[in-house]
Amino acid sequence: MACSMSSDDMTMDSILLQDLPVLLVDCQTTGASPASSHLLEIGWLLASARQSGLSPAKVQTRLVALPEGEILHPRIKKITGITDEDMLSALAQDVVRDEIQADCAMAGLGAPGAKRYAVAHYAQFESVFVERMFYRNGANDDNCNTAFDYFCTCLIAKRLYPDLPSRAIRALGGYFGLNMPEMKRAREHVAVTHHIWCRLVDDLSAAGIKDVAGLRQYLATPLPRRQASKGVKDKSTDYLLAVERLTRLSLPMVPGIYKMMGAQGGILYVGKATSLKSRVNSYFTGRKGKASKTKELICQIYDIQTIEVASSLEAALLEHELIAEHQPPYNRALKQYDRTIEFVDASFSQTMDFQSEQFPIGPLPGKSLSYVTDLLKAAAAGTGDTFILWDMVEQEQLDRCLVQYHQELIDLLGAANVADVRRVIAFYMGVTRREINNEKAAWREAVRLSLESLEIDETDETEELEETEITDPQVIGMLHGIVLRFCRQLVMARRLSTLLECRGVFLDPGGLSVKKLKQTLPRTLSVSKGHIKVQELDQRLDSKNIQRGLSLQYGPRAYLAWADIKETIQTYDRMRVLHTELGRIEKLAIKAFGLTAQTRLRLAGKISDAVVGT
Repeated sequence: MACSMSSDDMTMDSILLQDLPVLLVDCQTTGASPASSHLLEIGWLLASARQSGLSPAKVQTRLVALPEGEILHPRIKKITGITDEDMLSALAQDVVRDEIQADCAMAGLGAPGAKRYAVAHYAQFESVFVERMFYRNGANDDNCNTAFDYFCTCLIAKRLYPDLPSRAIRALGGYFGLNMPEMKRAREHVAVTHHIWCRLVDDLSAAGIKDVAGLRQYLATPLPRRQASKGVKDKSTDYLLAVERLTRLSLPMVPGIYKMMGAQGGILYVGKATSLKSRVNSYFTGRKGKASKTKELICQIYDIQTIEVASSLEAALLEHELIAEHQPPYNRALKQYDRTIEFVDASFSQTMDFQSEQFPIGPLPGKSLSYVTDLLKAAAAGTGDTFILWDMVEQEQLDRCLVQYHQELIDLLGAANVADVRRVIAFYMGVTRREINNEKAAWREAVRLSLESLEIDETDETEELEETEITDPQVIGMLHGIVLRFCRQLVMARRLSTLLECRGVFLDPGGLSVKKLKQTLPRTLSVSKGHIKVQELDQRLDSKNIQRGLSLQYGPRAYLAWADIKETIQTYDRMRVLHTELGRIEKLAIKAFGLTAQTRLRLAGKISDAVVGT
């Protein structure tokens, strides 16, 4: 039945936005599509924009029981932080619905059927799950088939701030001065949404939009186009930002690290640079091609602090140490999280978190071996958990591809070897992607799409989320890729072990051009048990060593190199950074001096103690 506007509805539309009582709501779910997902947690707050500064403790949250037979998937646990133990306190949907109804009545928000307003940051997403909870159990009103009328803070922000790089919830919260850590649970999202709503109402009022009717009319207008300020040569750089433009333009053209700071002084991101000025300003120039997380980050930057160093290698090492110390929310690659390191026995059947004679192989990222063994068991059984491929494919397609993958293994290895994990790994170590018909670009693209699907960023509220179809050959390529990734980790473990004890000299021009490499002062590198020391050499190298650009002398390769290493994860990451930087320096030398591939093989020759020092 169609809704007709009553006198009460017209009265509500004339209420000032500051005084309008609203239900601020956020949902955590098991997926992005309401058709195949379930409500997992809901948070709500009854307030008005005049009640700014409310504590997050005022927000009510409830876990919602999943339908019978549904389980909480490991991927959802990681995204939301909700555990199986947490779900023991989950309530039925009708119980949660009745509690929200009671809170609405107590706050004077009106009975079902009356005009009631809710606010959510991605209202198109939240509203579907809330409405389904209200009406699935027979709570539908006879007059109007909706529980609330929704205002979307994201859509309002798109109109008010067209030149803000992102209108994601963390972007707006940080731009408005909040400290924005990683947010997983509904309570945090609701509290930030209320803060954003209060700020939006103030700015709407300043623009002459003061009541509900005015906001409705405003939201009905087309989205404004971004317009650059007059006199700006590159109009694509005219972002609306909190950080002062002169702060980044005055940075030096030298190597170093930069710390991007939020409004309350917290470190948002730590990065390294061969040229601080060029690298930092690259975040703020050009609109196209930037990842959504980068746009979200730069909205929150209020200041940029830098530390200058003598070489790019030292910048990379300092970056690693600062990330380990401060754990900035926008640094992901080197953060601790729940990461672990493991060592594997010779039969590739067991793991341990420290190296010993029984577990000599490693270090490897935690659970690396289990991904391979789980895959091989699933292939032998012809079925497996879709989490093997990050829930990217349906069960039917995965089972079909596991059968075909198992047959390929039989053809490649022989039936007797398929169940032997050690033999399977040994085979993959000796083949190329081409030999197993693995289309690298295809499966990497599929992996990229799967990782993007784990988190909803700033989606267009006017469009439905589209699902990308993954073909069977891509799925089979990804299955091969699981073992290949493990093999690459084995190779990397061997390389990192050789770096635990080494010394040498290197040339690194930092932010200077490659042509300046020969004029760069050499620096010494000394590594002992994974601890790195870099110093300036007090004499120039002879012409022979200058042309090498990088000269390392490795210590004796110990069988149990990691057995007495403390803080294994930090050392593992530090050695990975060093390995990457040495590879970069080697390539730089080859480019600068025109060295051939054969000469490259001799770059790691020994150098005299007179140069390095004993």
